[in-house]
Amino acid sequence: MEIIFFVFFNKNLSRFKPCLFQVLIALAVLLSNCLQDNSVEPKEENLTGNNQMIVYPNIGNVFYWVNYKTLELGRTTILNIPDSIGCFGICLSTNKDFLIFAGELLEPPYSQFIISYNIKRDTLHRIFPTGLDSVGAPRITAAYLPNDPGLIYLYSHNVGLYSINFLSQEVNLISSELGIPKNFYNSPDEKWIVIGKYFPGYENDYTELEFYKTNEGLYQVDFILNRNDQDCINIKDLEISDDNKHLYVSYLLSQRRAVYQAAYFGSYNLDTREFNFLHVILPWSDNPYYMAYSSKRNEVYMVGAHDKLYIIDTRSEDYMIKTVIDLLGKIPSPSRILIRPDEKVAFVSCVYSNFVLAIDLENKAILKTIPIEAPYLMILLE
Repeated sequence: MEIIFFVFFNKNLSRFKPCLFQVLIALAVLLSNCLQDNSVEPKEENLTGNNQMIVYPNIGNVFYWVNYKTLELGRTTILNIPDSIGCFGICLSTNKDFLIFAGELLEPPYSQFIISYNIKRDTLHRIFPTGLDSVGAPRITAAYLPNDPGLIYLYSHNVGLYSINFLSQEVNLISSELGIPKNFYNSPDEKWIVIGKYFPGYENDYTELEFYKTNEGLYQVDFILNRNDQDCINIKDLEISDDNKHLYVSYLLSQRRAVYQAAYFGSYNLDTREFNFLHVILPWSDNPYYMAYSSKRNEVYMVGAHDKLYIIDTRSEDYMIKTVIDLLGKIPSPSRILIRPDEKVAFVSCVYSNFVLAIDLENKAILKTIPIEAPYLMILLE
């Protein structure tokens, strides 16, 4: 196992006075502890074999293995990092060999780290500091460049947009634009990386979608949807069809219209880049309606804070709610959705209920309740 750790001392050493000794202690702990495997259970053969899904609470150094075919919970893995470092986010590397975590010191100056976990070797790979401070809870995504498998993108409204290579340990600023919440999305064929750029406030409160060609990086926008709120929407989540012809969106009305009244589902035509105003109206949700899309079934799945999974028929652009499935036992909370590769089962994370629900999409019924502590993000390894 290769562990490399550096501490960057910038010219203003006064920033490190409160925590210099804590950093040095963290170094000593890291160098001794990172040579150990700290999994909860003994290693098993074929742990990283076929049909594996990672479930992560979106914060912390613990994640869970689930076999998405058998629907069985495997083992729990604890990242062997110092207690002085917290984890705030996860993504899968381009080559699917690594899980990437954003880490940060829990005391000033809140130095930021990238933590990589080697999936095939089932071990911590590397922790390295980015040289950034007070990043907060950033958004991270793989760059999806096959010739540069270590490249990821990181955005924080505190520090801006960066490209970071967790293999070569290079850190480069792309944009210093601050104070605007942004989220990353990707097309199924990895042709585009989309940045959802949210403009907050009562007079604004809308989302622009910036499309970038994946192979050109995030330096030049290809095109923008809802520029200057021309379609009057605030987008909460999105899915792109496999043929890149439709962009399905979960949204609210912009400028805070219909707050506490309704949420919506609709779409863009990516050939004409026009918004389809024939939409589906959904009950208001305190958490966003997150989405997943099945091209085989021509269905979009949506779940908000409450205990309902909505299935939208997308065979035509006259959208309609096809089915509503009761999510028994779900406590109001944000939920994510993931579709199994055969598109026969959907997984819904229920973070406050401490379980993941497996939904049979053919029979529209709950197959299994999988107990997991505070599950939120789900990632397919294959």
